[in-house]
Amino acid sequence: MSLLSSERGFFVPSLLRRENTPPEREIYARILHAYRQWNVREGGRIIDFDLTAGPEYHEEVARGFSQQMTPEDRLHMEKVLDDLIGKMVSTQPSSPEHKHYLEFLIARGEASSWFLKRLRNEVNGLPYIEKTNGGTHEETKDSYLGPKRDQLLELADSSEILVNSPDEYLRWGEKKRLSNEETKEHIRQAVRESLRKIERFTGQPVDLEYDIESVKENKYYYAWSRTNWETLEFVLQLNFYKTKIWTPGKAEELANHEVVEHLRRMNDWRSRIKSGKMPDVVGQTIVHGPESVVEEGLALTITHFVPEIYEGLSKEGKFQVDASILRYLVYGNVSLQLNGPNRPKIKDVIDYVHKYIPWEPDSDIRSQIKWRTQDATNQAYLPSYAFGAKLFLDIIDILNDRGRKQLIRDLSERPYTPGQLKRSVLEIGRDKRNVNSNSKKEISQPSAVACA
Repeated sequence: MSLLSSERGFFVPSLLRRENTPPEREIYARILHAYRQWNVREGGRIIDFDLTAGPEYHEEVARGFSQQMTPEDRLHMEKVLDDLIGKMVSTQPSSPEHKHYLEFLIARGEASSWFLKRLRNEVNGLPYIEKTNGGTHEETKDSYLGPKRDQLLELADSSEILVNSPDEYLRWGEKKRLSNEETKEHIRQAVRESLRKIERFTGQPVDLEYDIESVKENKYYYAWSRTNWETLEFVLQLNFYKTKIWTPGKAEELANHEVVEHLRRMNDWRSRIKSGKMPDVVGQTIVHGPESVVEEGLALTITHFVPEIYEGLSKEGKFQVDASILRYLVYGNVSLQLNGPNRPKIKDVIDYVHKYIPWEPDSDIRSQIKWRTQDATNQAYLPSYAFGAKLFLDIIDILNDRGRKQLIRDLSERPYTPGQLKRSVLEIGRDKRNVNSNSKKEISQPSAVACA
């Protein structure tokens, strides 16, 4: 059997394999199964998307048992990952493409190792955020945030969106609130329109099927896209918890974020896995690693990345898109402040957020403070939205339509760490036909991860 295939077969002993079997295939299989076993033991909190053929039968059975990981279990898993990382570093890639995958998987493995350390309370703070998000990140400056806030307030005023206080914004939202069924229909319509536009932009057809599922979870998210581990179908979960107010513009925003970016890209990856063009193992995505910087950054900015999509949004849709970008940038600064050496007081954090987002409820800010400091997953994952948004906003300033078309096609063919993405942008930018002539932005040259 080919380990690059999503179909299962019999395991072939190493002595019987053909001598020309690429050296990375066995390590890919080991990583895939290690993460699956770890995911079962952690109650399904490790793997986000699973684009492969799904769990083995013994893994399905194991899901029925109560899972309670001990510190010793997590130390064992860390040793497993360290061993796999060592094997990847010493593996001579069979092609530039597999060198890319190995570099990506080394970064993922190192992030997971730090995640396990955090679960055992051995690390915390900025070092943990940096190691899981693929490097150091600076706060976004006021000189950048201020104009974005002012533009957003002007858009709100022209759209009669009331944003002077949390209570005012809540009253406005209640008047615009959609029913559950209306929300789903707005989502579907926005997806249809935007997929046509992204097809025109990239010149590539999109054949995407997904189901919509209603949930009521007291979580930070409005929507979450994933694969159903039993059927492997794509699912868009819409959160109708009482605090979530779905308006037409919010539906437009998240249709593009979750379906037009996340599910569209995962669908492309799954097709490549099925055709043997991508290893199964990169079809397992996680949220506590550097890949989230790329995933969430593009999802937040996809409507700007493809200008026709943004131009087609309603005024409120544009507001919701730009409000989310600003919100995550501000909270990204909050994460860096809270996890740094001079942690601010809660009141100072609330005042800081209100400086840019006057409509943000105090209760939401306090929840964000808790998630970004006390929960191992969110402490790593939530800042990735800010780091990724800033990276892609800079890329949009650098690359013109021609360059962005090339990049979005590349992103549909393979996963990227932030460092790999920066190198790709630098490569695309070497052709001056791909660059905005008036751009003053620069992408710094990242360091490479060691592979043999």
